[in-house]
Amino acid sequence: MYNTNFVVKYHDIESELVHNLYRKAQKKREEETAAIIAKAQAAILQKEKEIKELLELQKAKDEPVPKKKGRKKKDVENVVAATETPVTNEPKKKGRKKKVTEVTVNEEPVINEPLVKEVTNSVINEVTANVNEEDKEDDEDIEYTMDDVHIICEKLYRDELLSVFGVDSINDENMDKGIKRVIEKMVDNENFRQLLEDIKKDLVDFSTFTGTPTEMENIRRNSDYIIFITLFSQHVFYITHKCICQLFTNDNIDQELMIRLKEKTLHLFKK
Repeated sequence: MYNTNFVVKYHDIESELVHNLYRKAQKKREEETAAIIAKAQAAILQKEKEIKELLELQKAKDEPVPKKKGRKKKDVENVVAATETPVTNEPKKKGRKKKVTEVTVNEEPVINEPLVKEVTNSVINEVTANVNEEDKEDDEDIEYTMDDVHIICEKLYRDELLSVFGVDSINDENMDKGIKRVIEKMVDNENFRQLLEDIKKDLVDFSTFTGTPTEMENIRRNSDYIIFITLFSQHVFYITHKCICQLFTNDNIDQELMIRLKEKTLHLFKK
């Protein structure tokens, strides 16, 4: 009526798929960040190269034109004296020396740092916008989404739930018989019965209800029914199955597993 040898895997598969999605998303973010940094650095280096070339060009324009080299004046006079016949030695006229004004040329023009910073920020913004635009196209390459995970694992859960009861459909009467047998086994176990009471106390304050003993009993039974249905739901069944297997094979349930089942069930109700 209940296959205790069957291993329920839908929850482990779901956890693995979700972990892979998270890992892929993390890797993608890291690659996007690295791409933005690399493109920004390349663009900045290119701009720095262009600015350097402009400065070198400006420096070349500002440099004075070098004078042509010729013979010294004294050498020219000696040549003239050797070729011409001297007439008289007239004294040279003294005059004022011309004052030579030295012009200092700035070899390195001042760099406009705010302008360079503005150009750099502009480049980074442009590269970031281009990368973000490319990321929108890359999103289509993801193999599966979170919605796909939910659909896949819901199908696995249904198949595994049918498998433990050995039926092909939830409408099979053997399904109802199997669930009733499992619930009876649970209620007969003192530890599990105490677990059921603890869950009911945390969820329902029966002191606030008024009515006949029959009505109060119906309320308790309905509460039990809701809790048991929840134990076989997709969110909890992977733990419930382990408890049932221990209950049928050892007639007892591990205390830590019971605590996990209680916390998971209460968390589900209080969501």
